[in-house]
Amino acid sequence: MLYRSLPSLLLLLNVTFIQAAEPPSFTRDVAPLLVRHCVACHGAKNPQGGYQLHTLARAVVAGESDNAPLVAGKPEESEWLRLITSTDPTERMPKDRPALATAEIEVLRRW
Repeated sequence: MLYRSLPSLLLLLNVTFIQAAEPPSFTRDVAPLLVRHCVACHGAKNPQGGYQLHTLARAVVAGESDNAPLVAGKPEESEWLRLITSTDPTERMPKDRPALATAEIEVLRRW
């Protein structure tokens, strides 16, 4: 019985591996995180720090800091990632709210 289900098990493991290796999708993975954690303060109306995240086109435009919010392929140079991973409570985002979960930060880093 196990012998007959082995191909199905291997196929399932292969599909799971492919999905895990697939880069995050803005629509499926990133946008829901932004809505949940960021858009309340960085939306179209009265964006804090002059930075907006309500659209992808606005998310790549620097706010008052003039630092590049997102640097494609270089998460370590992205101001966005620096702020959400900061250990300084005066600058960590989201401000005055719980930090993003490690898995959420990893989605943003991989995106």
